[in-house]
Amino acid sequence: MDSESSPSAARIVVRQSCGYDAPIRGIAMAGWNRLISIGNDNKLRLHNPETGRTLDSFEGFTRDVTGIRALDDRYVVLIFGTQYALLDLVTGRLDEPESAEAGRSELAARLTSAQLMAAPMLAPTIFAPPRDNTIVAEARLDATHIVYVTENRLRVSFDQYFHLWNVPLGREIRSFWGVDSEVLSLVALESRRVLSSHEDELFRIWDVETTEQLQRIEHRAGKAGPMMLVDKSELLFAPIDPTEAQRLRYWHWKPADRTLRLWDLDAGTELAVLQCEAPIVEFARIDSRRFWARDQRSSLHLIEVPR
Repeated sequence: MDSESSPSAARIVVRQSCGYDAPIRGIAMAGWNRLISIGNDNKLRLHNPETGRTLDSFEGFTRDVTGIRALDDRYVVLIFGTQYALLDLVTGRLDEPESAEAGRSELAARLTSAQLMAAPMLAPTIFAPPRDNTIVAEARLDATHIVYVTENRLRVSFDQYFHLWNVPLGREIRSFWGVDSEVLSLVALESRRVLSSHEDELFRIWDVETTEQLQRIEHRAGKAGPMMLVDKSELLFAPIDPTEAQRLRYWHWKPADRTLRLWDLDAGTELAVLQCEAPIVEFARIDSRRFWARDQRSSLHLIEVPR
């Protein structure tokens, strides 16, 4: 990766870059001390969080791992489509219930409330999208609440809704109508505000208590996919390539420009741009200003936003 020539470009710094033999399909931070990844070879790898070097690997899963959720620095939920298993990173033990429903309740009974917030799909009562909608984005708001966005992408109007869901109680607190522009990503700004990125290249800030749209930020810097909040007022994001369905729906959706961008949300201005070799598709947070980023070529990059 190379910073652009402007002085502000130094606001985004690449500390480490790593390539791997097997393509990577997902990353996560397990606590603050462990970076984990799942590869196309169906192996889960444990990496040094400062260098990206592979320290250990776990394999022999009988089904294809479609996703991972790190609960803490020891336990990881492996997602096998509609079924789940719990992997102990210390002992290597895999608890894999036989059936989907029994397995979900069995695993949920073993989790603390904090762990359940990291894997809300295991909660005793899980969020169910309304009507013909599907979940397209989620963000953890606080210790008990998650905000989901649902859409029906077969309809022109999307039927987009924001839902505030209490995970321990298994209850929707409220829902409200969004806009007629596809949501691409969602982050929580604080205990009652969330920021959504949309296909129309706008950021929108919502108050989930009053259900008001508080602000629109016209960035016009590509379709913002993965996003991470830096401290409280800066946003790191990467434009993404369209899927096949998005390419057919939006003829004007150009390929990603392979950049990382830093924005000041209060001022509504861009602070820095970093040119990348491939589009960034996922982030995993180390701390408030450092992140691992996975690109389309399955390379991992340790990104820092200095003060």
